[in-house]
Amino acid sequence: MSKTKRIDLKNSTAKEIIAFSLLPFGLLTIQTLINTALNLYLTDVLGLTLAMTSVVLSATKIWDAVNDPMMGMIVDKTRTKKGKCRPYILWMVVPACLATAMLFFPVNFGQKGNFIYVIVAYIVYYTFYTALDIPYQGLNTLVFPEDKVRVKAVSISNTVGSIGTILPSILFFTIAGLWGTGNANEKRGYFWSAVIFAVMAGIPIVISYFGVKEKVYIPPKKTNYFKGLKIVFSDSKMRVLTVCAFFTAIVNLGAIFLPYFAKWNCIGVIPMDQLCGWIQEKTGIAISLTNEGLLTPVLQIGSGISYMLSMVLIPPLLKKMDKKTLWIWMSFIGAIADIVTFVIGVWIVPYNTVPGVILYTVLRFFTNFPVGMSLVLLIAMFSDTVDDIEMRSKERLEGTVFSFRSLVNKVSIAVFNVVMLNIVNFFGYEASKMASISQDYTVPLITSTTQASIVDGTNYTTVLNVIFFMLTGLGAIGLIFQAIPMFFYKFDEKGQEAKLKKFREEKEKEYQAELDNALQA
Repeated sequence: MSKTKRIDLKNSTAKEIIAFSLLPFGLLTIQTLINTALNLYLTDVLGLTLAMTSVVLSATKIWDAVNDPMMGMIVDKTRTKKGKCRPYILWMVVPACLATAMLFFPVNFGQKGNFIYVIVAYIVYYTFYTALDIPYQGLNTLVFPEDKVRVKAVSISNTVGSIGTILPSILFFTIAGLWGTGNANEKRGYFWSAVIFAVMAGIPIVISYFGVKEKVYIPPKKTNYFKGLKIVFSDSKMRVLTVCAFFTAIVNLGAIFLPYFAKWNCIGVIPMDQLCGWIQEKTGIAISLTNEGLLTPVLQIGSGISYMLSMVLIPPLLKKMDKKTLWIWMSFIGAIADIVTFVIGVWIVPYNTVPGVILYTVLRFFTNFPVGMSLVLLIAMFSDTVDDIEMRSKERLEGTVFSFRSLVNKVSIAVFNVVMLNIVNFFGYEASKMASISQDYTVPLITSTTQASIVDGTNYTTVLNVIFFMLTGLGAIGLIFQAIPMFFYKFDEKGQEAKLKKFREEKEKEYQAELDNALQA
């Protein structure tokens, strides 16, 4: 008699959890590379306006409205010997990494030609990245079927994976700067730095594929994506989590302005010409350092450490409270920290001074805690929903659930990114003009964060304060809005565990009976 199991609940080994952790490492390396460097590359290197950059983001989201559900449908229909989600990890890693590097290809087609190239390249990038990301999101429920093991694995994997957010943030602009100054050199520097990080992301993703195994066997069955979507959104928990996911994107978006802050707000904090001269005098090596290349990594130190630590703390915190309670508390505490940071940076210890930059670096340790926690908790709660929907509908819908979550996240990022870029543009951001006024980044644009500094009708104190607000106050708004829907989230985690165990036992009996009948026939 066959003893094949539909669900294998054997304990996941440390080796498997580590292998799984390489997936978010690779994906977060790519994602952070795009979030940290792409906007600055488009506006300050490739020559697009902020308005054109916002159009690029909007255009790609129209494609995502088709691409994400399509990929979810494909995943839910997939049945292979290697599993439902796992095969795509191997199939899509090379195209996704190539598409990432090509976003930074040093084109020179003029502003309009560059604009068209970026739109096409961004659509290609998101097509392949989505084909990699959605299977990854669904994979955690298939590799770690038990909730407690899954939360632990997701927490550990995202802690390890968070290194993928730190490395591009710290090293990308430094590596890009090795090619020197001047527009042509900057283009080459960005491109080869992107190539290096794309390779760095791809290798661990491939290794991860060979280190994990899906433990939930899903029998061949015809699926209807729109029927699955109807089932998913008949669930009130899914609707609440979708709204939370929409506003969570705001919390993460502020980070795209960190290179802008380092480049413009911090002019004069470190005398770059003197520093480069000192290095050449002591070492004989002539290098060209920039604010964004040197200060962006420094500003990331505190936030990178807290990002990793926040994920490590989730399992012990969940022994004291459920996911909903932790989500609400960390959201409101994080919002207070962001507001305090903004007030201090503008009115108490100005952000454009040495003490201000040091204090802001320290404060980022506290303000970034909710970012890591939000990521892990949201994945865990969506995974709970997948199990709950299966018990109610007898349908296993990882693809549908996580493709829609991915779509909501991308649409939210696009919407708020467009709004943010146009707000900054409205107040007078213009890279070439600001470079001229600052005498190629040597003279600060402002002397005070509270007194107007008007040049040719533009108040640059307002421009720089708006950039600082995007890094701080915007996060507070996002955290408050992501907390409010969670008050309507109704989910009994302890009761769910008992019901899920009973459900799986019954499904195992049904599946074994089907196998026995097939053998007898």
